[in-house]
Amino acid sequence: MKPIPLLIVPFLAVVWVLSASSAGQGPGKAAGTEEERRAEATTSAESIELRIKVKATQEAGAPVLLEITLARSEGVVQTYRGLPTELFVIAMADANGEPVPLTRFGQQFFAGQRKEPSEGVAWGFSMVDLITYTLNLSRLFDLTLAGEYTVRVEKRLVPFSGDPFTLEATVEFSITEPDSVWKKRLTTIRRRFDKD
Repeated sequence: MKPIPLLIVPFLAVVWVLSASSAGQGPGKAAGTEEERRAEATTSAESIELRIKVKATQEAGAPVLLEITLARSEGVVQTYRGLPTELFVIAMADANGEPVPLTRFGQQFFAGQRKEPSEGVAWGFSMVDLITYTLNLSRLFDLTLAGEYTVRVEKRLVPFSGDPFTLEATVEFSITEPDSVWKKRLTTIRRRFDKD
């Protein structure tokens, strides 16, 4: 089936999909060929499932695309306050457990995130089975250094009937040293970070 057209919010792509697809079976599990291996995690609560997926290994300087999917259980229809793109928490840590610095855009992006759902609007799964987001982590966090990273995603849902609840999933992935061309570009990028 064809997806309903893309909804675009600042650097966050939202795809409404008509039918569910297969997902990873648990936290941090990698799938696919060596070139396309993905680190995946899945969690669920209150008949809603949160799945996150990112390429397991990639070069420094390349876009780091995180796929976030919300899916409903068969037959469950619930309406939630606010917009589906709200009430997300995205946190990153390096191999030592230290928070990864935000880029200038990341600071602006997270500063504008709402703490409570927007008034007068609602969303739900009455017409769809999946809602998928693609987020470029390298636009939000400084991922110019090679190493092991952990990304944690939290999604808070506020149903019209019932208590609010939060879904949380975590995956690990690696950033490798770039080739010579990317090294030159990264030197320029890091100089800009040093000035900020």
